Amino acid sequence: MAHEKCACPVDEFHSEWARHARVVESARDWLQWDDIQAAIEIAARKDEPAGSLALLEQLQLTVSEWQSARRELGAHPYWFEATQRCYDMARSAVVGHLMAWFAYLVVPRASGAHGPTVPPELEEVALAWIGQLRESKVPDDVVELPLESSVVTRRVASDALKLARDIPAIGELPSFVEPLRELSIAAPAGVGALKDEPDKAATNYEINDEATREQHAMAAVEAVLKIADALALKCGESLDSEAARRHPLVTLLSHGPWANRVAVLAAVRYALEKSVPRTAARMKDRQAFRDVDDLRTLWAKFEELGEIPKPVAPTPAKPKFEVAGTGWTEDELATSAAQGPCGELVQRLEGCANPTLDLGVLRESDREKLAVGGKRGGSSGGGGSASRWRPPEALLKMLGAAGEHFVFQQLRRLVSDFDLTGNASVPRCFIEVKSTAHDGADAFEMTTNEWETAIRCHAGAEQAVYLIICVSRTATRPEIQDMFVDPVQLHLDGFLDYSSRALLVAVGSSRQPDRGTISA
Repeated sequence: MAHEKCACPVDEFHSEWARHARVVESARDWLQWDDIQAAIEIAARKDEPAGSLALLEQLQLTVSEWQSARRELGAHPYWFEATQRCYDMARSAVVGHLMAWFAYLVVPRASGAHGPTVPPELEEVALAWIGQLRESKVPDDVVELPLESSVVTRRVASDALKLARDIPAIGELPSFVEPLRELSIAAPAGVGALKDEPDKAATNYEINDEATREQHAMAAVEAVLKIADALALKCGESLDSEAARRHPLVTLLSHGPWANRVAVLAAVRYALEKSVPRTAARMKDRQAFRDVDDLRTLWAKFEELGEIPKPVAPTPAKPKFEVAGTGWTEDELATSAAQGPCGELVQRLEGCANPTLDLGVLRESDREKLAVGGKRGGSSGGGGSASRWRPPEALLKMLGAAGEHFVFQQLRRLVSDFDLTGNASVPRCFIEVKSTAHDGADAFEMTTNEWETAIRCHAGAEQAVYLIICVSRTATRPEIQDMFVDPVQLHLDGFLDYSSRALLVAVGSSRQPDRGTISA
């Protein structure tokens, strides 16, 4: 019986080691490198690309020669990720410092020691140039080399200057590009401030988006101008803070892409120096234009201002209520009512009047009698008034006024002489209107004076008939729901009751034929 010969693991190990030894020996002979094996073992303990660079150094080969050899062999050049990250960081920092430098130069200084300023009209051109730099890619010849950060920073500055050559307006402003030219010749490990440009402003441009910078800049402007408003009074000056807020340089550095809470302070200072120089000098003395503080901290720098005033609570907006199919505040309704037939309210109420309404049906309707104690259908006519929800007083006043005017429009449409009682011997008629926002209820409120007047009318003391007209759906499209002629007699007959404590009047339901439809 034949058996296959199994490979022994020990034999395989010795065979592999022998092959490795032959490869090393061949490489050593070819490279004339006696300690190649030890060098490879040391390089293997290092992270890439440090290990590979260590081997190239021992072979006395440059990275450029190695990259050329890779190309000759058809391989892609090696990209040094550390160099790429360094270029990205340096480019972002240079962009921030260039924006801060422009924001610094665009505001004139009283001393003039820094030289000529950059005209504000250049802001779009400068922004386009800086935008090209921000969007530029890392050059291949940079990323294929392991470069130090200072070298990379110089290269970013050189690339920015190269882009500027195609923009004459930029190249013709030496005060703007000279610091960048200096950076391209000698650069520190990290990008520092360009001459007098505030480093805080550059960081702000670098790390914050436009919306955040705009929000912070406008808050800084408001804080400084509040101090200036209060301080100008102490200095005997008059400040137009709105004019300072609208100053072109303040607007430029507080809105849009150039917004910066640090840079805008110089623009506010410049605007104040023109209008309230003593105030501006005092604020400059207390460094109010250098550090961005909250209002409370900034206020505390000026002992002459005393305690910071407490903020005035904003006046709450007046509520709107639905009346006659639209929303009104109480003032808006009164204003519209005062306009008479030309006003929207009267026109709406006139449109709700029903030309076919039969008042006689309402006056002579058959009613249900109330149970003893004013209870009907299981509900109390007045005893539960303390637990009833009461609408806001403003709404009740608006519903009452709209209901009364609607009744006037409705009666004017139907009754030329306003005779509602059908009794020619009675010379007068006292009309009380009760309005509800939605459907009519089986109870409504009366004041003590109203009920006493009804009693006098019933007794003949007033030589008048007392009439209650109930209007429903006053919030949307009002209509006359019911009429009560001589409510005291209805009370005596058992069709109406009231609570003497709250004067909540309960009424029996009326059984009426069709009263006509409301025309649109």
